[in-house]
Amino acid sequence: KHYLVKWKGLSYLHCSWVPENEFLEAYKTLPRLKTKVNNFHRQMTSLNKSEDDYVAIRPEWTTVERILACRGDDGEKEYLVKFKELSYDECCWEFESDICAFQSEIERFYSLQSKRRKHSSIKFQDIPHDVKESQRKSKEFQQYEQSPEFLSGGSLHPYQLE
Repeated sequence: KHYLVKWKGLSYLHCSWVPENEFLEAYKTLPRLKTKVNNFHRQMTSLNKSEDDYVAIRPEWTTVERILACRGDDGEKEYLVKFKELSYDECCWEFESDICAFQSEIERFYSLQSKRRKHSSIKFQDIPHDVKESQRKSKEFQQYEQSPEFLSGGSLHPYQLE
């Protein structure tokens, strides 16, 4: 008997089959693992489906929805990938070779990146120098001697005015 394991920190692309005897060994060091396996068996019996009919990994979970970031200039690049029907907290870094079937999403990512860079550089160039300087100064810290008038329903504590 084998179990299909989804490894923590990795996407569903990297699930692998693990023999039951390895689980029996792992129970000694990972007591929660036995609970998870028991819960799995309990769910299987309550579904009224055979294990053969059970779909462990939906195809959408291994389909790239979009690429959010890229890292690694030397060697193989890695991409931060969001998969379809999974939330953003399940995004994973994937090597380019693991998602090469989704070349269109990689190209879309680079296209969006170049548009953002081009747009931000044009936007910044169009602003006159004195306006840039005033924007920079406005973002700097402003110290208050007393509570500002725009505060309603209270006042700042002395340590907040420092």
